[in-house]
Amino acid sequence: MTTALFALAVFVATAWAAGAVGALGTATPAGVDGLVEWARAQGAVIAPAVAIRTSPLTGNGVYATADMKAHTTVFAVPFSLMMNVEHALVDPDLGRLWDMLPDLSDLEVLAGFLAFESLRGTGFWQPYLASLGPPPTTPTLFSQEEMDLLAPSAAVFDIAQQRHLDLSEVYDLIVKAATNGLNKKEKEAWQQLGMRKSDYLWAHVVLRSRSHKLSIKDAVGQWHDAMCLVPLADLFNTDLRNNTANVACYTGEEGHGTASTFYCETTRDINHSEELLVEYIGDAMRRSSGKLLLDYGFVPTTHDSDSVLLHLPKLSETAEQRLKHFHFREYEPLPWLENSDACLKLRLVIYFAIDVLDKNGFDISDDFKVSDKLLSERLRRDGLDRLLEHISDLNDAYPNHGDGDGNGDGNGDGTRGRSAFPAGVRADVGEAILRLQQNEQRILQRALDVCTAVV
Repeated sequence: MTTALFALAVFVATAWAAGAVGALGTATPAGVDGLVEWARAQGAVIAPAVAIRTSPLTGNGVYATADMKAHTTVFAVPFSLMMNVEHALVDPDLGRLWDMLPDLSDLEVLAGFLAFESLRGTGFWQPYLASLGPPPTTPTLFSQEEMDLLAPSAAVFDIAQQRHLDLSEVYDLIVKAATNGLNKKEKEAWQQLGMRKSDYLWAHVVLRSRSHKLSIKDAVGQWHDAMCLVPLADLFNTDLRNNTANVACYTGEEGHGTASTFYCETTRDINHSEELLVEYIGDAMRRSSGKLLLDYGFVPTTHDSDSVLLHLPKLSETAEQRLKHFHFREYEPLPWLENSDACLKLRLVIYFAIDVLDKNGFDISDDFKVSDKLLSERLRRDGLDRLLEHISDLNDAYPNHGDGDGNGDGNGDGTRGRSAFPAGVRADVGEAILRLQQNEQRILQRALDVCTAVV
C-alpha cells in the first residue's frame, strides 16, 4: 500500500470506456449538475466552453460548446478531489480494517473503500458517486451463461475467470478480517453497511474502467505509481482510430511539491460541438479487443492497434526457466500483420523457437548459445511453424469461424438477433462477445494467410 501522497507527476492513463465520436448531445446526464457544483466548490476549474452531455453513441461525453484553441485547460482538478487509497486508510469508521490486510493491493483496498462510500449514501464523495451511473458490463459482472459464450476466446476467458476467483477470495478475506478483528464500534459500522460481494465487484469494475494511474512522490521523496479516481477527468470518451485524441491529461506541481493539480487540456484547435477525447491506453500493444472488454466493457468493430491475447502452451521446466530471460507472460499479444515481412520478427516466434531447441535436445541453459541460435533464420522459421500450428488450433475453437463472426450467416458482421442468444445472455453482452470473437478470428486468420508461405 502507498504511504502519504504528496506531489503527483506523470499521467499514465485509464478512464471510463466508450467507443466513438458523437455529436453534441442536448441532455445533461443525471447527477452532473451536482458534480460540477461540488467540484467547483472544492477548487476545480472547468472551462466555460465545455459541457457534459449525453451522447447519442456512447452514454455521456465532454463537448465543446464553442471553438477552443489548442492548449486550453478543459479541467483542472486539485489533489483534494482525487479518491485514493489514503482515504481508505484514514477512514474513521473502518480504516483499521485495511491495516489488518497488509497484503491487499491498492486496487483491492480502494475498491473496498469505494463500496463503503457508495453504501453510506452520505458524505464528502456523494456528489461524485451520484454522477457515476451504471458501470460497464465487463466479464467481472457476467452471468455463467455469458462466461460460457466467452469461452472460445481462451485467454480472455481464463483471465476473466481468474479475476473473478481472485476477487471472491479477497472479498472473503475482508469479511473474515471484519468479523474477527474489528472492535465493537467498528463492527457495528461494518454491519450497518452490509457490503455484499456484488457491491465489491461493482467497485472493482468502476476502478478498472474509470481510474487514473499517477506517478506520485511519498513522504520520503520516493516516486511510485498510485491509483486515483479523478472526478471530471474520468468523463472523457475515447476513439481508437489513429490521431483522434484531442485532449491530454497530466499532473503539475505547485510550489515545491506540497500541492498538485491534475490538468486536462486540448492538444489542437477544437470546433464547436466537437467531442473531447483522450487516449485510454498509451501502449498500442495493450489495446486489444480482449483487454478493452476485460477492463472497459466494450469491443470496437476494428481498430489499427488490435491484437489477440494468445494463451501460450506450457513448455518444459527447462524451457520455462530460459524464457524468463525474455520476460514472456502467460498471455502474449499477436498483432494484425500487414505483410509477411513481419512474421519472422514476431516476439512470439522466440517462444516457440526455444521450445524447438529444447525438444531437439539442444542445451538451452546457456544464454549466449541460445541467443546465437536465435539468429538462425532456419530456427526462427521452425518457431514460426510451431506458432502457426498453435494459432490454427486456437482458430478452430471458435464456433462457425468460417465467416468471422460466430453466427454462421456468412456476412461477418458480428451481430445477430436477440432471440439467437442462449437464455441468461444479455443482448448487449452477446453482441460484444461475438464482436470480440470476430476481431480475434480476423487477426488469427490474417497470421495464417500471411505467414504460412514464409515457413
